[in-house]
Amino acid sequence: MYLRNRALALVIASNFMVATLHSQSNSNGELSLQKVQAKANADGAARVPGHTYRDSLASGGKSPEMIVLPGGKFAMGSPKDEVGREENEGPVHDVSVRSFALGKYPVTRGEFARFASATGYKTDAEKDTPIPFQPAELGTPVACFAYKGGSENGWKAGTSWRDPGYTQGDDEPVVCLSWNDARAYADWLSHETGKPYRLPTAAEMEYAIRAGSSAPYPWGSAAEDVCQYGNVRDVTANARFPQWKTGVTCNDGALFTSAVGRYRANAFGLFDTVGNVEVWTEDCGVEDYVSAPSDGSAQRPPSCERHTLRGSSWNFSPTGFRSAHRENPPAAGRSFDTSLRVAEDVPSHYQ
Repeated sequence: MYLRNRALALVIASNFMVATLHSQSNSNGELSLQKVQAKANADGAARVPGHTYRDSLASGGKSPEMIVLPGGKFAMGSPKDEVGREENEGPVHDVSVRSFALGKYPVTRGEFARFASATGYKTDAEKDTPIPFQPAELGTPVACFAYKGGSENGWKAGTSWRDPGYTQGDDEPVVCLSWNDARAYADWLSHETGKPYRLPTAAEMEYAIRAGSSAPYPWGSAAEDVCQYGNVRDVTANARFPQWKTGVTCNDGALFTSAVGRYRANAFGLFDTVGNVEVWTEDCGVEDYVSAPSDGSAQRPPSCERHTLRGSSWNFSPTGFRSAHRENPPAAGRSFDTSLRVAEDVPSHYQ
C-alpha cells in the first residue's frame, strides 16, 4: 500500500520508530527501519527518523553521511549480574534522549585526510603530545600506540593516523586520534558547513549502540553472533595475538580495521557500532553514573582530565564489545583503534 502524502508518511515513521525502541526483535526492526528510511529519503523529508543526508563543505566535497535517530528512553549502564560488567557501568539509570543526527559510519581515513589537507592540522600523535596517567608497563608514550609487527603492539615512533602500523584504505575508519583531534575535526565541520557539528555524548552513543536492545549485545546475549555485525577479536586475531585474552571463534573476515559499512546495520541503520573502532564522546571520564544526567547530555564535572570512549574495536573480546562498556583515557590518549563519529542536534521543531 502506498502512502499518499508526506504528513501520513511522517506519522507512520514516527509511530514505527517509537515501537522499534520497545521491540524484542532486532531483525524485524532492521527490516522495518530500512523501509521507513527509504520512504523518508524518497519524500525528501527533513530531519525525521531514518532520514540520511550529507552537508556540503565550503571548501568542496561533502560531510560524513548522517542519519537522524528517533528520540527515546532507555536504561543506561549494565546490571550487576551481567557477565564482564565493570564498576564504571553503574548504577543503571533511565535516560531520555532527544532526536539527533549521528554519523552513519565512523569518520573514514579519507574524510579525515581532507580535513588535515585543508587545515594543515597535526594530530597529537604527530606532535608526540605527552599523555598523563600512563601505566609504566606500557612504556613512555610516543607518537601512537600502534602495531609493531608480528604479535607485538606498543608506542612506535613515527606512527599516526597516516600509518598506525598496519595498512589502511581510505574507506576504513581513521585511527590514532585523541579526544583533542576528534574535537578539532568536529569544529572544522561546523566551520565548513555552518552547522553545529559536535561529538556525541556517551549517553547518545550507548543509546545508538543498543538501538532498542537491553541485552548485553545489540542482537541479544550470544557473543558468537558478533561476526555478522562487526569486526572484533575473532579467530584470526586470536591467532595473531595469542597473548591477548581470547576473543570469539567466528571469523569476521578482517584482522585490523575494515571498510566502514561492511557488516550488518543495527536497528537504527547505523554501521560499525560494535567493533572496528572506538569513538570519542563529549563526556568527561567519570568513575560511575551516580551523578549522571537523565536527559542524555554529557557528564562534565569541574575537573576533566579524561574523556569517554564508547563502542568497541577490532581487538575487543566479548566483555569489551558489550553495549555498556566504556573507557576513560586522557584527552591526549590515542591508539591504533581510537576514532570518532560526529553528531548534530535536530532543530526543536522537528522533534
